[in-house]
Amino acid sequence: MRAYPLIPRADEEMHIGNRSAALSVFHMRREMSGCIGLVGGIVDLWAGLSTLLQVPMGMNQMLNVRLIGYFLTALGAIVLVTGALMFVPRVMSRYTGVLMIMYGLVMLILAGGMLTGAFNLMMQWSSFSGVVMLVLGLAMLYSGSTMSRKTM
Repeated sequence: MRAYPLIPRADEEMHIGNRSAALSVFHMRREMSGCIGLVGGIVDLWAGLSTLLQVPMGMNQMLNVRLIGYFLTALGAIVLVTGALMFVPRVMSRYTGVLMIMYGLVMLILAGGMLTGAFNLMMQWSSFSGVVMLVLGLAMLYSGSTMSRKTM
């Protein structure tokens, strides 16, 4: 038992200082992931909505293109909301790294499909948005992997 329990020892002060530094690194990584999520969500929303707007509603042959458009729109909305929630303290702090890795993998698969022409989208700028999705998918993988590491 210490005589003065409210006064920290020198090693306790160092531990508290390192912990606050580790928490600030965690918050900085979370904010970086939030920015990447916002940009990724906007790109996915734009790609999904532009795909849906260019497919006529009566064409049953383009059902798979319409489904990809709906999927891109839903993914964009989810990633956008997740990116916005990363700026709120103590919200989604446990699973942010795993979510960013999952979003990054999905965006890499979509980017590969857009760049190779596997989805056969009639969207203008599909190769450009495929490259942007490829870069953002890699950024999400990197940011998710750094978020998943133990910082404390």
